[in-house]
Amino acid sequence: MRRLRPPSSPNALSAFGSFIRLVLIVLLLARAPALAAQTVGGGPRFALVIGNGSYVELGKLKNPPNDAQDMAAALREIGFKVDLLVDADLAKMEDAVIRLGNNLSQSADSTGFFFYAGHGVQSGGVNYLIPADARIASETFLKTKALAAQSVLDTLQGARNALNLVVLDACRDNPFSWSRSSARGLSVVGSQPPGSIVAYATSAGSVAQDGTGRNGIFTAELLKQLRTPGLEIKEVFNRTGAAVQSASSGKQIPAVYNQFFGNAYLAGSRTPAAGPSATPSFGTVTAATGSLSVKLASPGTLSVGGLSASVPAGTVPVNDLPAGSHTVTVKYADGKTESFAVTVPGGGAASVSFTYVPAERIPGNSLRGESFVQGGIFRMGSESGDSDEKPVHSVTVSSFWMMSTEVVQRDYSALTGTNPSRFKGDDLPVERVSWFDAVAYANKLSERDGLTPSYRISGTSVEWDRSADGWRLPTEAEWEYAARGGDKSRGHTYAGGNDLGKVGWFTDNTGGKFGNTHPAGKKAANELGLFDLSGNVWEWCWDWYGSYSGDAQYNPSGAVSETSRVIRGGSWNSGVSNARSANRDHLPPDDRNIFQGFRLVRNP
Repeated sequence: MRRLRPPSSPNALSAFGSFIRLVLIVLLLARAPALAAQTVGGGPRFALVIGNGSYVELGKLKNPPNDAQDMAAALREIGFKVDLLVDADLAKMEDAVIRLGNNLSQSADSTGFFFYAGHGVQSGGVNYLIPADARIASETFLKTKALAAQSVLDTLQGARNALNLVVLDACRDNPFSWSRSSARGLSVVGSQPPGSIVAYATSAGSVAQDGTGRNGIFTAELLKQLRTPGLEIKEVFNRTGAAVQSASSGKQIPAVYNQFFGNAYLAGSRTPAAGPSATPSFGTVTAATGSLSVKLASPGTLSVGGLSASVPAGTVPVNDLPAGSHTVTVKYADGKTESFAVTVPGGGAASVSFTYVPAERIPGNSLRGESFVQGGIFRMGSESGDSDEKPVHSVTVSSFWMMSTEVVQRDYSALTGTNPSRFKGDDLPVERVSWFDAVAYANKLSERDGLTPSYRISGTSVEWDRSADGWRLPTEAEWEYAARGGDKSRGHTYAGGNDLGKVGWFTDNTGGKFGNTHPAGKKAANELGLFDLSGNVWEWCWDWYGSYSGDAQYNPSGAVSETSRVIRGGSWNSGVSNARSANRDHLPPDDRNIFQGFRLVRNP
């Protein structure tokens, strides 16, 4: 039976109501822990395969390029879209990791596969994958000249997809002259994402040799098992480990760390044994069917297969669709329509995501709406800036929505009944607002939009509920990532370019100390469609102001407790230095001045 049949009779109306109730129940159950193992793997599949063998200063490893090429071919055979890198430098490796995370984040049902063969080194309990062009004079430079395996894991966790597989055939002897200062092999996996399996070619602290055949021992055995139909993924790794242990006479024992408790069959599930043939009654033939998962950022009318229904934002399951190609369409309240083509496999599952958000859903920013910021990895800070912008460090941020302009006076006064600004104007950014004012506004706006408020406020005590879907202040990392253009970054100094006069209001084009704010959204936007991140008014961030750490970080939220909160972006009275995307400043959270405003973000 196909779902989404429009009601045309009392019985049909009852059935249609049952379907809607079923959808709501499924949405509620999706928030609860699963009570039984589920089969996943029917959604899109993306893989990143890296094989580094021709090292500039470390000689040559024969097998890693072969391992990577053969692994890429095997993954393509079982339905993965593969990004293959051979003898890659650090920039290419980092860019490819970001692409993998971006691809996976488009569908909650997607499966990710990361494979690396080549030199790997551990230092301080952190595993590093060595680029082919690496020139690493001492252990001190590992953080900046090699790819931390944890960055890969953090990126996969940020994608929030169904299943991620990470395979590291990188446990060879440390090739560097300073290797006596670091331990052998790789260390135990650090912070592992839920819904993932991480496999090492050999146990922590041990080493695996390059091998004498075309492939290393581990990769050769894994290639055999991956292609075997009917093997659940954990059985694939179990069989691989047993075969490697046997082939190496117990000298090499792979290590597998499991945080995935469902079932997945990458090469196809078990095929039931054929029974006695039967003649279909009256020539009836049962058509193959599959299922479809539709993720919507906003409510609308969902149509597929000629049938339609009004559905809420969230993930909507559509079951018993005929296998084959379908056009999936969502029509929103403002008349906007989005359509995607999708192929539903017989006996399997497909997925599609709709990201449009009608402007009227965001009364807190009526000028420009909001922009979707796709999560990823970036280098936060600046080595050429002020001392508090150092050290430059790797940061992974998850996806979020951000208001395209600062909150303007029309919207602030409509919601709060007050307008504290000195420079009055409906389309001017609100100023003379404290950090506490911004937090309170975020909660009010969340309530008006039917979202769960992000903050629990008691006097001057504010706690952030990270699971809430309501509006909130951006973290400092989110703000800088968005200002830089996110995954579309072009390395600009300011938010949108290198010419501040084109993208922002600052002292040279506002009259300096005798100047004022300007209407939001009049300068050029950056790569993400965000306006005025450089200049006009400083913008409050969530974080307490503190020093940077050089360690790679995942969704950081600043110091634990200090005396002032971070502000970013410069103002109409700022010079060019303050308007840089990397620049930082801070104020007491109760400060109100004519240079200070804010904009908000929310989780997808």
